[in-house]
Amino acid sequence: MAKRSKTTRIKKHGQRVSITPNHRVRNGIKYKSYIIRATILGERQTQTAATLEEAEKKAAAMLAQVQAGGGMIATYTPQQVAVIESALEVATKAKVTLTRAVSDYADAVQHLPAGVTLTEAVRGFAAYKAKQTAAPITFPELEKEYMDDLKARMEGGNIGKYHHLNKERWINRASEHFKCLITDITSTDIEKWLRGLKLGAVSTNHHRGAIVGLFRYAQRKNYLSRVGKTEADYAASETERDRPIEAYSPDQARVIMDNIDRRWLAFAAIGFFAGLRREEIFRLSWDEVKADHIEVTAAKSKTKLRRIVPILPCLRAWLNKIKTKEGMVCPTFESDQTMSATIGYFMRAATKKGGFKPIQNGLRHSFISYRVASIKNLNQTAYEAGNSPEIITGHYNSVVTEAESNRFFAILPPESPENLISFAA
Repeated sequence: MAKRSKTTRIKKHGQRVSITPNHRVRNGIKYKSYIIRATILGERQTQTAATLEEAEKKAAAMLAQVQAGGGMIATYTPQQVAVIESALEVATKAKVTLTRAVSDYADAVQHLPAGVTLTEAVRGFAAYKAKQTAAPITFPELEKEYMDDLKARMEGGNIGKYHHLNKERWINRASEHFKCLITDITSTDIEKWLRGLKLGAVSTNHHRGAIVGLFRYAQRKNYLSRVGKTEADYAASETERDRPIEAYSPDQARVIMDNIDRRWLAFAAIGFFAGLRREEIFRLSWDEVKADHIEVTAAKSKTKLRRIVPILPCLRAWLNKIKTKEGMVCPTFESDQTMSATIGYFMRAATKKGGFKPIQNGLRHSFISYRVASIKNLNQTAYEAGNSPEIITGHYNSVVTEAESNRFFAILPPESPENLISFAA
């Protein structure tokens, strides 16, 4: 039989055996040898042979194990073979043999209390070890460190001011409740605290998300185990039900524009007739309001993407009523939270004149709804609003009519000569 100088691979019943020459020369004398390697049902087996004929016999014997005495693969049903192959794949990814995996599992479950799974036991043990190795820190101490980190990121332009202040407000509520070590807080504790806030689903999930961010920061800083999810991740979130999008009627929009406090006229006009988000208008400066468009920079956009929003004739007419156009578009306050509360007060005062209640995000919702009805171009509207076409389609399309849209975008200052439409109730 001719010499084989390279590895020979033999396959049978899905199992493989390789024969590799391993010849060596010592003191001028050549010694032949062969290594036979096989993985039989997840078990790595290695044998040696002095001759090729002997190696081939041992390889054949290894393969015979899958038919008689050892694996009995030939007697398995196709379904059983599929189960074995799936188990082998799982064991291989875990870098253990199938026999070792089954043996360890069978041994471990004998020590588990009734009703406790092996995964739960391992997770509990990992949490116990994490408490022993993690650096101790209380929730209030962690909050201060985390807020300092967020502030630095905000000043570096990585996150927005409004995002930072919201996080600070939500986490501060938790800090007033949790005075213990961060490692002592469980998902059950977090869920109980969230329920105690008695908030809606959206607000509850905002608070939960803030705590998740805090706990993941603790992981990075080795205050919690870096293995797996945190207790905050395991805290259940609330199911958010889609609320119908509401828009102000043209008559209601007219009432707001005629009665809003003059300091907030630009805010209302840009919200109604350009559709910028509240936080984007808060951050907007007059040098970003051009002759024919508004530039929403990436740093001031919620989506972190720059966009150009056209100034429609009705918006230009309202902006022309504003004398001072330097600095920020909105009055400045110590925080966005105070600014938001202030505009909320003046919006309620304006809507009260017309006998209706404010609509949450009603300015932006109105613009998008009427803009879709007006130009019938979902992609353009989505770009101008800084949204996706899917959101526009699912939430705003067909909310208002084209006739209502024409009336809405014809809302001009009372003394404007272009205002030819009567808006009497």
